[in-house]
Amino acid sequence: MRPLTIGIDLFPLVPGVGRGGGFHRYAAELVAALERLDDGHRYVLFVNRRNGDLFPCEGRFRQLLAPLAPERELWPLRLAWQHVLLPRLARRHRLDVLHSPFDTAPLRPPCHSVVTLMDLIGDVFYPARFPGEVSFAKARYLFHAKRSAARRADVVICASQATARDAVRHYGVTEEAIRVVPLGADHSGPAWSSSRPSRPSAPGRPYVLSVVSLSSHKNVAGLLHAFRLARERFHLPHEIHLVGMPGTAPGRVGRSVADAAAAGLPVRSLGYVDDETLRAEYDGASLLAFVPLIEGFGLPPLEAMALGVPVVASRVSSIAEVCGDAALLVEPEDAAGTADAIGAALTDPGLADRLRQAGRARASRFTWEATARATSAAYERAANGARR
Repeated sequence: MRPLTIGIDLFPLVPGVGRGGGFHRYAAELVAALERLDDGHRYVLFVNRRNGDLFPCEGRFRQLLAPLAPERELWPLRLAWQHVLLPRLARRHRLDVLHSPFDTAPLRPPCHSVVTLMDLIGDVFYPARFPGEVSFAKARYLFHAKRSAARRADVVICASQATARDAVRHYGVTEEAIRVVPLGADHSGPAWSSSRPSRPSAPGRPYVLSVVSLSSHKNVAGLLHAFRLARERFHLPHEIHLVGMPGTAPGRVGRSVADAAAAGLPVRSLGYVDDETLRAEYDGASLLAFVPLIEGFGLPPLEAMALGVPVVASRVSSIAEVCGDAALLVEPEDAAGTADAIGAALTDPGLADRLRQAGRARASRFTWEATARATSAAYERAANGARR
């Protein structure tokens, strides 16, 4: 196939805010892996003033700085970028394919289009399960914008089979248009190097780690209840550390964390942290507990398994796809069952060792090179006229 000119819309990514650490990781690692892949295609990266240093800007990769502020509170500028300026620039630079990796895309695609759908949580799950937490107007906009982007795209990339099924059911996307492309676990940053020595942990209690935002679907209150039961039943000395974004309900979920701490539960909420701190948290953890009600992919269990940390995780949506039999899977709203799994993993050395070995083997199957190869193939499929 002739070399393609491919645009990737990275304008919506603002490090440390927005859709969460998973989107940041996905964009940065995908582009880095595409650069290593050397597929012969040329890339135009549409960046903003706060994220350009995350991406390459030489050789086959060229950066174009969007002339608008990317901050989330300036959402009209984001709409102007996506639906007015970006299509003009795509035509000016004669793109063969435009990849929109963050769920939404121009209303009128200026060329062949690839869209990545991570999940349907904000626009489908929240209105049904937590009405009002995402405003009615925002949820309806997201639903129509994401559905339109998916229906108009030549290829829809979904991070999991669970998201693919949801896209077919709720957006009416055809199965033939979808390519399931999982994320990777072999992160390229220096904090994730296998030769990197672990940062010594500060003296203190052993701890269970949970990498979650303060969002209702992350089930933080349920996790804390299960952890309290596990400490009581198994006489555990462990703390629990929470790491992640503010999320959709930082006030309400944050209060549940504060109430648990006030009631004597040893819980530390670290908020959003950099890669070095996150890696150190994984390195020092006795266990990762990850029990959301729904996920589009579920990167934290994969990261933990890659680093040899035993995992207890929800059996729901995409998480079982990611973890397979390398984690103890639980029903997220079954606090007693979750407590038993946490306690077993922390008190049975043989079980913990099995989980560590199975986790490393499972995570080795998820590489960013595979993600990049499948994504490059999606670009080529789109350019060949895969539009329904």
